[in-house]
Amino acid sequence: MIKVDLVKRLSDKGLMRHLGGGRGTRDAKVPKDSCVARFQSMIAVNLADTAAVEARAADWQFSQFYPASCTDCGADKQQTAIIDWRLANDSTIREAFYETDADATNRFFTSIPTQAMYRDLILTEHGALNAMYPNRYKTFIVSGDCSHTALQSPLFYTQDADGVLLNDWTKGFLANSPVWANIVEDFMPAPQPPCP
Repeated sequence: MIKVDLVKRLSDKGLMRHLGGGRGTRDAKVPKDSCVARFQSMIAVNLADTAAVEARAADWQFSQFYPASCTDCGADKQQTAIIDWRLANDSTIREAFYETDADATNRFFTSIPTQAMYRDLILTEHGALNAMYPNRYKTFIVSGDCSHTALQSPLFYTQDADGVLLNDWTKGFLANSPVWANIVEDFMPAPQPPCP
């Protein structure tokens, strides 16, 4: 589960990036007059595969980072609950979700065999968050692509969804401009043979 935090300070100092990942996300301390923005690729979970859920909980131990007040958070629950908790408890943050609907790595870890099934999961979980927080939570979902991430790769500058470049969308997210819209491409099958 990779998560990258981008912390934007609304001051003369401009953009400050705070990178986190692995077993948890480190939160940067920012002044009260700042806006915290998160860019993430946090996967939804296939709760039907209890063995995979238990393995991720044991391997990654991410439950230790859940606040006690997040009653919907847990290793055996949908991992998007922490996003809902953050948005419900802090009106100063905005969050952005990037994903490809055929992401081979996330499909492996969620034990979801098909692109269509994985797409249904991410659209259900992340679509619900966008519906609850339409001005503070938006998605950039690319169809027909099995890439795991675009960050730290040329895809960050070349990948688009519905004609909007990911790089431009991310800039729009940081500036909270109209370019930062909820984008979900129509379904396109991933290339065959299947992605690695």
